[in-house]
Order: sequence, then C-alpha cells, then structure tokens
Amino acid sequence: MEFTFTYWLFMPQTWILIGLAFVLLELTDGSRIFFLPFGIAGLAVAALSALVINNILGPAFLPTKWYWMLVLWVVFAFIISALMVTAKRLRPAAPEDEGDINQY
Repeated sequence: MEFTFTYWLFMPQTWILIGLAFVLLELTDGSRIFFLPFGIAGLAVAALSALVINNILGPAFLPTKWYWMLVLWVVFAFIISALMVTAKRLRPAAPEDEGDINQY
C-alpha cells in the first residue's frame, strides 16, 4: 500500500473531509460564493470515486492522474456555483413589506 499524494486524492474519505471542511468554512463566511460550491463539489467527487471503487461505474469515469482529480473538483465547483447563481436569479423577488411600523 502506497501512502502518497495520489493515494489520498483517490480515496473517497479524503474528499468527504475536504467537502465537510469547506461546508463548515461556509458557516463562518455565509456568502455562498466560494466555500459552499467547493464543499458540495468535494462531496460530489467523493461520491464519484466511491461509485468507481465499488464498481458501480466503470473506471473511465475517474481520472487517472492526481492533478485531474483536482481539476474535476474545480469544474464541479464551477458548475455548482453557476447553478446556484442561476437559481438565485430565477427565484422571484421577495415582496417588500409596506406595513413597516418604523416608516414615517
């Protein structure tokens, strides 16, 4: 068994820890722009690598080099961020409350 950088990046548990760390960092920031998409993307990479390791998906779905795993993580984060921005724009605006007691 080899304990190299490549070994750790192909383990789903590593990506679960990375995903949870970024989601917890989102709790400190709250902007939903940077940390949350990277956390969700880390969990998505963990799910993908677990599916490949358990032979549910074929090995062609997972990159063979460690740096392509990081690229996959960033691409997933970009897609998730774009989906979040699109969902925010499509959501109807909240109606303004005209009955504010402090409005004179």
